[in-house]
Amino acid sequence: MANDSYSKLVSKLSKGEYQSTLELIGNDPDGFTDYFYDLVAKEIPEFNEIFKNTDLRLQKLELIKGFLQMFSLFEKEKELEGFLYDLGTRHVCYGVNESYYGPIKKVLILSMIYIHGDSWSNELEDSWNMFFEFMTESMLVGAKNLEVA
Repeated sequence: MANDSYSKLVSKLSKGEYQSTLELIGNDPDGFTDYFYDLVAKEIPEFNEIFKNTDLRLQKLELIKGFLQMFSLFEKEKELEGFLYDLGTRHVCYGVNESYYGPIKKVLILSMIYIHGDSWSNELEDSWNMFFEFMTESMLVGAKNLEVA
């Protein structure tokens, strides 16, 4: 993603908004991850096959750790891109393909709406959509480079 787009992202989704979302997730991590993975199973029919050899409890912890890692890198564009690039590469190894990214972005937004409850707003939705677009673009770069190799 170009520096200009990243700058818009950082100004759109403030560190405070990201922090408040992490706090909400931290207040109910099981509720958030259960909601997320229940929606993933509904949106992606291959979910059970992809996760058949996975301890979902550990996978839920990985989801939370991923959000924490992204937060720690939020204002460090290159490091965040590198983390997401590697994440995209790993997801190819798990059997995730490009067609899953759209449904996952939808699930992420619905999960944000769930965790924010009444405090959800159009501004938050715009901010998180922008962030998840950045996340998707960066992950797909890693995924596509692995597929080419």
